[in-house]
Order: sequence, then structure tokens, then C-alpha cells
Amino acid sequence: MSHRPLLPQLGESLDNEELDELHAMLLARNGEDGLLLDGLHGLVTALIVGPQPVVSDDWLPVVLDSDQAFDSHLQAEQLTSLCLRLYHSVEQGLEHLVYEPILSEYDDAENGEPDIVVDAHGWCAGFSMGVDMRAHLWEPRLRFDPKLMEIMTPIMALAFSEGLFEEYTDPRWPALDDSERESCLQMIPSAVIDLYHYWRENPPQLDTAVPVRAKPTPRKRGGRWVH
Repeated sequence: MSHRPLLPQLGESLDNEELDELHAMLLARNGEDGLLLDGLHGLVTALIVGPQPVVSDDWLPVVLDSDQAFDSHLQAEQLTSLCLRLYHSVEQGLEHLVYEPILSEYDDAENGEPDIVVDAHGWCAGFSMGVDMRAHLWEPRLRFDPKLMEIMTPIMALAFSEGLFEEYTDPRWPALDDSERESCLQMIPSAVIDLYHYWRENPPQLDTAVPVRAKPTPRKRGGRWVH
């Protein structure tokens, strides 16, 4: 079976079939508790909008679990290509100030009636991983610059509400009701674009490299993808 080389694909956006393929490959490799499509989208989003570039050699091993062998060179090339193309599609979108998160959704049926629920846990977990990769630049700004914290508010509120930081309690981030949660979901695109502007208008003064987190934040959810 012939296949196209890796590099020419990087500028091409993924269609829905390829997004499904990427999710299926991540699920097979990382398992239900590992980084899946929504988490990967959140991760690359944080890296692109963040204070300092992160090269693919830093984040790809986190996504692909470099300790686990691939079945074949073709499988490795295909999954790597899809991940890089997702990164470049987000990057190109943000250059034109266009962004929509990829979120999971599932059917929480009651009494036989369908009830589609959008799940932001995976996206928020991936975004948190991306922030952690440059934590030495994010954390001081979040502590001392109220403008950055204001921009991050809907993402932080969702992360706490989705149970991402179950080990922490913070009175600033109470549980969201359905209306508040929906409002925060609708604010993700504008928050991401504002972050993109923020770090370009307020670049960091430090350039010390920090180690990358070895494993993604565990979480469990499933379903379809919305973006």
C-alpha cells in the first residue's frame, strides 16, 4: 500500500475522518485514561498560545508514550503525521484569530430520553499539561498579573468544575451550575485568542528550559467529538 511522505502533509488540516482516525489511534495506544483527541487539542493549544515555543521533540513523546514500541514504521509515521498536522492546523487558525476547541460529548440518557452532554475535562487536562511545560513562565504571571488571570477565568473555572484538580480546594472556583458551565464553554474560543495576544504583547523575560511532564493527567471519559 502506498502512502504519502510525512512532511508534505503538515500544512493540511485534518478532516472528520482523519480526526476519528487520530482519536482511534490514540485510544489504542494510550488507553481510555490516557491522552486522547480532546486532550491533544488542549495540549497543542496551550503550547501555541503560550509564552515560549515548545518544539515537537518535547511534546510528541508525551502524547505518543515513547516507552511503548510501535507495531510498524508506517504506524509511527501516520500517528506522528496526524499529531503534527493537528498542531499546525491550530497554529494556522490562531494566526487568523480563528479557534474552536475539540471537546468530547456523550449521551447521558435518562428515562429513555437522549441528553447530549459536552465534556470539557479532556481538553482542560491537555491544556493544563501544555501550561505545565512552561510552568516557570505561566505561574508567576498568573500570581501577579490580574489581566492574565482574568483571561484564564473560564478555562480555570471549567477545569475545577470538571474535576481536573480534585486534590485541591479553592474558594475562587466553586462548582458551576448548568448555565455558568455553558457560558464558560462558549468563552473558550475568545479566551484562547486573548491568550494568544497576551503572550505576544507581554513576552516573558526568562528563557530557562524546564523538563516536560512525563505522563498526561489521568482521566476517564468517552464519546464523540465536537469542534
